[in-house]
Amino acid sequence: MSKPQIQSVGKLISTINRYSEMYISRNLQQFGIGSSQMHFLMLLYQRDGVTQYDLAQRLYVDKATATRAIQKLELEGYIIRHPSKQDRRQNLVYVTEKALNIRQQIIDILGQWTDILTKEMSTSEKASLLTLLNQAAHHAIEANEKKHSTERNDNDGTPNE
Repeated sequence: MSKPQIQSVGKLISTINRYSEMYISRNLQQFGIGSSQMHFLMLLYQRDGVTQYDLAQRLYVDKATATRAIQKLELEGYIIRHPSKQDRRQNLVYVTEKALNIRQQIIDILGQWTDILTKEMSTSEKASLLTLLNQAAHHAIEANEKKHSTERNDNDGTPNE
């Protein structure tokens, strides 16, 4: 008699994420950007004129990843950086007209992918899925923030990096 196969939530989420990135990148290729840069644009569409550090924090990525994405978006003409009036050492990141011109197309691509993922699901199943995924995301963030904060409490109180 064979053992019942245990499904891993993490593996399923990882699979969905991997194929999501592939689908989105393939469809954004026409704009010269990939899925990682798209995440930055989507955040900037909601809140323009933020620091690179703020973008990294909100997207849960490290500084190097944020720097690469922002440089690529700037190279492609989708964002510009201006020194902050409050702190000249920081640059504020803004979307350009070129970025605004592709906003709806990006939203459409994301909507198409959502439709693919939720095909044959009822409205209540889609709502349940979103609720459960939001809970899982919250727990993942919370668990990692706790781990990160304990790593910061070494002998001298500075972050371990």
